[in-house]
Amino acid sequence: MVGSGDTLVVPDGRLQRVNLYGPDGSYSGSYRWQVDQGRTMAFRSATSGEVAEQVRPVWDPLGEPEAIGSAKDAIVIRSLRGDALDTILTFPSGEMMGPGGVRVFAAEPKWDIEDGKVLFGAGDEFREAVGRSSGAR
Repeated sequence: MVGSGDTLVVPDGRLQRVNLYGPDGSYSGSYRWQVDQGRTMAFRSATSGEVAEQVRPVWDPLGEPEAIGSAKDAIVIRSLRGDALDTILTFPSGEMMGPGGVRVFAAEPKWDIEDGKVLFGAGDEFREAVGRSSGAR
């Protein structure tokens, strides 16, 4: 992905961090995923130059069983330092990862950001949601 200032943004799932590189390929730093806030499911480059991240709540095996079905993922806008700037959309979590483990062919929400709008689809339902950050840029 490309962030503000033509910064190359490279998520590293194994090390749970995002590495940043300048336009000339020089290393510009990194930040760790916010694993205490949930499991990162996807990244996209936001029009504003920040990073959009889909975060899924971590299932608590000691928690209330009814909370499992009401879990909501969030699309969070992060600065290139990893700071959460805004949550632009929440939606019911997909079924790929949950208390029963990993389900390979489970329905998962799909999304993208284009021209400042969040394009969202789940199963056979598609809608366009406009989610603009209210935070300072």
